[in-house]
Amino acid sequence: MKIHYFMDWFYNGLPKKLSVLLAADIVCRKSLVMISANPLSTNMSVGITERSWLDQADITFDEYRLIDYSMQKETAQKVVENASVIFLLGGNPSEQKALLIEYALPSLIKASNAIVLGTSAGAMNMSSKWVYDYKVEQGSLNAS
Repeated sequence: MKIHYFMDWFYNGLPKKLSVLLAADIVCRKSLVMISANPLSTNMSVGITERSWLDQADITFDEYRLIDYSMQKETAQKVVENASVIFLLGGNPSEQKALLIEYALPSLIKASNAIVLGTSAGAMNMSSKWVYDYKVEQGSLNAS
Protein backbone atom coordinates (compact mmCIF):
# COMPACT_ATOMS: atom_id res chain seq x y z
CA MET A 1 0.00 0.00 0.00
CA LYS A 2 1.32 3.44 -0.93
CA ILE A 3 1.73 5.85 1.97
CA HIS A 4 0.54 9.47 1.81
CA TYR A 5 0.80 12.12 4.52
CA PHE A 6 -1.44 15.18 4.12
CA MET A 7 -0.08 17.72 6.61
CA ASP A 8 -0.70 21.23 7.81
CA TRP A 9 2.10 23.72 8.49
CA PHE A 10 4.14 23.17 11.66
CA TYR A 11 5.56 26.32 13.24
CA ASN A 12 7.46 24.47 15.97
CA GLY A 13 8.68 21.40 14.08
CA LEU A 14 6.91 18.10 13.66
CA PRO A 15 4.87 16.83 16.60
CA LYS A 16 6.63 13.94 18.35
CA LYS A 17 3.96 11.37 17.45
CA LEU A 18 4.14 12.33 13.76
CA SER A 19 7.95 12.16 13.87
CA VAL A 20 7.75 8.60 15.21
CA LEU A 21 5.22 7.56 12.55
CA LEU A 22 7.28 9.08 9.73
CA ALA A 23 10.49 7.49 11.00
CA ALA A 24 8.79 4.09 11.04
CA ASP A 25 7.28 4.50 7.57
CA ILE A 26 10.31 6.01 5.84
CA VAL A 27 12.54 2.96 5.68
CA CYS A 28 14.33 3.76 2.42
CA ARG A 29 16.23 7.01 2.81
CA LYS A 30 18.15 7.18 -0.43
CA SER A 31 16.55 10.29 -1.95
CA LEU A 32 14.23 13.05 -0.76
CA VAL A 33 12.69 15.00 -3.64
CA MET A 34 11.04 18.26 -2.67
CA ILE A 35 8.67 19.96 -5.13
CA SER A 36 8.50 23.71 -4.72
CA ALA A 37 5.25 25.62 -4.31
CA ASN A 38 7.20 28.78 -5.20
CA PRO A 39 8.89 27.40 -8.32
CA LEU A 40 9.90 30.79 -9.75
CA SER A 41 11.61 31.89 -6.53
CA THR A 42 15.37 32.42 -6.56
CA ASN A 43 15.37 32.33 -2.77
CA MET A 44 17.80 29.63 -1.73
CA SER A 45 15.80 28.90 1.44
CA VAL A 46 12.88 27.21 -0.37
CA GLY A 47 12.30 23.89 1.38
CA ILE A 48 14.68 24.60 4.27
CA THR A 49 11.88 24.70 6.87
CA GLU A 50 10.28 21.46 5.70
CA ARG A 51 13.68 19.75 5.51
CA SER A 52 14.47 20.94 9.04
CA TRP A 53 11.35 19.16 10.30
CA LEU A 54 12.72 15.87 9.00
CA ASP A 55 16.25 16.62 10.24
CA GLN A 56 14.91 17.34 13.74
CA ALA A 57 13.10 13.99 13.65
CA ASP A 58 16.44 12.37 12.68
CA ILE A 59 15.07 11.42 9.26
CA THR A 60 17.96 12.10 6.90
CA PHE A 61 18.64 11.09 3.31
CA ASP A 62 21.65 10.36 1.14
CA GLU A 63 20.47 12.83 -1.49
CA TYR A 64 18.25 15.92 -1.45
CA ARG A 65 16.76 17.44 -4.63
CA LEU A 66 14.50 20.45 -5.13
CA ILE A 67 12.30 20.60 -8.21
CA ASP A 68 11.53 24.10 -9.42
CA TYR A 69 11.76 25.82 -12.79
CA SER A 70 15.56 25.92 -12.61
CA MET A 71 15.60 22.12 -13.09
CA GLN A 72 15.07 20.74 -16.58
CA LYS A 73 11.80 18.85 -17.11
CA GLU A 74 13.51 15.56 -18.05
CA THR A 75 15.79 15.75 -15.00
CA ALA A 76 12.81 16.43 -12.74
CA GLN A 77 11.02 13.38 -14.14
CA LYS A 78 14.03 11.12 -13.51
CA VAL A 79 14.46 12.51 -10.00
CA VAL A 80 10.80 11.73 -9.20
CA GLU A 81 11.08 8.22 -10.67
CA ASN A 82 14.08 7.48 -8.39
CA ALA A 83 12.78 9.11 -5.20
CA SER A 84 12.39 7.35 -1.88
CA VAL A 85 10.22 10.18 -0.56
CA ILE A 86 8.46 12.92 -2.53
CA PHE A 87 7.64 16.02 -0.50
CA LEU A 88 5.25 18.58 -1.99
CA LEU A 89 6.19 21.76 -0.15
CA GLY A 90 4.08 24.56 1.25
CA GLY A 91 3.59 27.86 -0.54
CA ASN A 92 1.33 28.77 -3.42
CA PRO A 93 -0.82 25.79 -4.48
CA SER A 94 -1.64 27.24 -7.91
CA GLU A 95 2.03 27.80 -8.76
CA GLN A 96 2.92 24.30 -7.58
CA LYS A 97 0.07 22.80 -9.59
CA ALA A 98 1.29 24.62 -12.72
CA LEU A 99 4.79 23.21 -12.21
CA LEU A 100 3.45 19.69 -11.65
CA ILE A 101 1.35 19.84 -14.82
CA GLU A 102 3.98 21.54 -17.01
CA TYR A 103 6.63 19.01 -15.98
CA ALA A 104 4.19 16.05 -16.36
CA LEU A 105 4.85 14.89 -12.79
CA PRO A 106 1.42 13.78 -11.48
CA SER A 107 1.36 10.45 -13.33
CA LEU A 108 4.97 9.75 -12.32
CA ILE A 109 4.20 10.50 -8.68
CA LYS A 110 1.10 8.30 -8.78
CA ALA A 111 3.12 5.44 -10.35
CA SER A 112 5.98 5.83 -7.88
CA ASN A 113 6.47 3.59 -4.87
CA ALA A 114 7.83 6.57 -2.93
CA ILE A 115 6.17 7.83 0.22
CA VAL A 116 4.43 11.10 -0.63
CA LEU A 117 4.31 13.94 1.86
CA GLY A 118 2.43 17.17 1.34
CA THR A 119 2.29 20.15 3.64
CA SER A 120 -0.09 23.05 3.22
CA ALA A 121 -0.07 23.80 -0.56
CA GLY A 122 1.47 20.38 -1.20
CA ALA A 123 -1.31 18.62 0.70
CA MET A 124 -3.84 20.65 -1.24
CA ASN A 125 -2.35 19.42 -4.51
CA MET A 126 -2.48 15.84 -3.26
CA SER A 127 -6.23 16.11 -2.69
CA SER A 128 -9.03 15.65 -5.19
CA LYS A 129 -10.29 19.21 -4.79
CA TRP A 130 -9.25 22.24 -2.80
CA VAL A 131 -10.33 25.83 -2.24
CA TYR A 132 -7.93 28.73 -2.80
CA ASP A 133 -8.86 32.40 -3.17
CA TYR A 134 -12.50 31.30 -2.87
CA LYS A 135 -12.29 29.10 -5.99
CA VAL A 136 -12.58 25.33 -6.04
CA GLU A 137 -9.61 23.77 -7.82
CA GLN A 138 -8.89 20.21 -8.97
CA GLY A 139 -5.94 18.63 -7.23
CA SER A 140 -3.08 17.72 -9.49
CA LEU A 141 -2.41 14.28 -8.00
CA ASN A 142 -5.89 13.21 -6.92
CA ALA A 143 -4.24 10.89 -4.41
CA SER A 144 -7.23 10.45 -2.15
